[in-house]
Amino acid sequence: MRTLQYQDVQVFAGSYSLADPGRLLPLAINGIVKNEGYNNSDTYPLNDVALLKLASPISDIQPIRLVSDTDPGNLYSTSNALITGWGDTAQGSGRGSIDLLYAPISITPQVECVKDYGGSMIKDGMFCASAPHTDTCQGDSGGALAVFGKDKSLYEVGIVSWGSGCVQANLPGVYVAVSDYAGWIKLHMQ
Repeated sequence: MRTLQYQDVQVFAGSYSLADPGRLLPLAINGIVKNEGYNNSDTYPLNDVALLKLASPISDIQPIRLVSDTDPGNLYSTSNALITGWGDTAQGSGRGSIDLLYAPISITPQVECVKDYGGSMIKDGMFCASAPHTDTCQGDSGGALAVFGKDKSLYEVGIVSWGSGCVQANLPGVYVAVSDYAGWIKLHMQ
């Protein structure tokens, strides 16, 4: 199997629908930075974080703020999170959505997350989130789980990583905790 190269990736910004691209802006990529500790040889990925280095900054789109590694505050204890993605709307369909989808979701207490997955699958830097009849699915990986902070700004606190199927009872989606990687992200954004 060939390793993904940055030349194989296309990035677009400025639209919520592939059917009506509106301000769809193609962006050139200079490289991919994969976390040095990434390991997908286990059942589930560890350190599942990578960055795409853009050739030029995006100037006319308001970005989501990253949660800080020193002050995540109570952002991980909220029941008012939001997931977004272009992935499948049904498990195994193999067809992503032409529209960017979003849904409200609640962050699962860590003790419950560990219990749901049998204790050994949830590692440091991971957390769970779920809602009735709501989940991320294949094709959503790398997408955002965001919450509104006290300052009313939107913060990315999670990155869609993995799950056991889609919308499975007592098996919430698993996300990378951005605060655990904020220092690494900032280092590689320079």
